[in-house]
Amino acid sequence: MKTYKLSGDYPLLHGGKEYLPGDDVKMDEKLAASKVESGRLIDLDASPEDDGEGMLIGSSVLPAEIEIGEGTVIQLGKLVGFTQEQSGLDINGWNKQPEADREAFLERVLKRLQAFHQAGVANKDKNPTVGEVKKILGEDIDGKSKDAAWAFLESLKPAAT
Repeated sequence: MKTYKLSGDYPLLHGGKEYLPGDDVKMDEKLAASKVESGRLIDLDASPEDDGEGMLIGSSVLPAEIEIGEGTVIQLGKLVGFTQEQSGLDINGWNKQPEADREAFLERVLKRLQAFHQAGVANKDKNPTVGEVKKILGEDIDGKSKDAAWAFLESLKPAAT
């Protein structure tokens, strides 16, 4: 039995338990082999390949600069770094995901950041509540994710002089 990280947007039913993307899954190596090859499971014990370890694969869809709202612009590299941190994957795990999964995760995080920005503006630049963000986003969000996104948005603001 080895431990793998589940990637993608869909849950996996294994051993009578449902695993969500980002969860650790213990599975027999033979059973996991095809899922690792397809990118559905990420082998946490795999040695990093010499493919630019330390550099994150970004997006082939999003532009280099993205407006989050009302003149706030984020560099693609910062969005990719923040999204990779939120995914719970290390750099190698992030890079091994199928491109479609990375793009979907980036889009989801971007949508949330835009909602947080809008809620913050409506809240006079104070950290919005989970309820305020949910109202704009239209989906549930946990407090930890909300606070991490708010701190990230705050880091984008120019330093006061």
